[in-house]
Amino acid sequence: MIIDKNHLAETIVKYSSVPTTLETARCLIDHYLEYGEAVYVHGELSGYLLVFNFFGQRSFHGYCFVQVPAVWKFRLIKKFIEDHDVQMITTTEDKTQVRRLGRLLGMEEKLLGGVVCLSK
Repeated sequence: MIIDKNHLAETIVKYSSVPTTLETARCLIDHYLEYGEAVYVHGELSGYLLVFNFFGQRSFHGYCFVQVPAVWKFRLIKKFIEDHDVQMITTTEDKTQVRRLGRLLGMEEKLLGGVVCLSK
């Protein structure tokens, strides 16, 4: 679970591909965060795995702060998405690694006005 919602909100503002404010990030967390998990590597916070539920659609969002092997990260995210029945990932066109991840997970990519929606 997420222990520090303020740190999560700051992380969303700092690392999100869509510019946002701290107030908006807190609102998203309070109203749409269904499940969140902090990931630790060697005892250090290394990222977050999040499921937001927007009107019945579970959407995966993740943040990674440290370099970890790509295969390890893929396996972790794949299991997380399966465990939480995530149907989609949304990102922006410039996030090629996120888009590649969605395709590897068997998701179909659609471009909706600068936002990329990957869904099962």
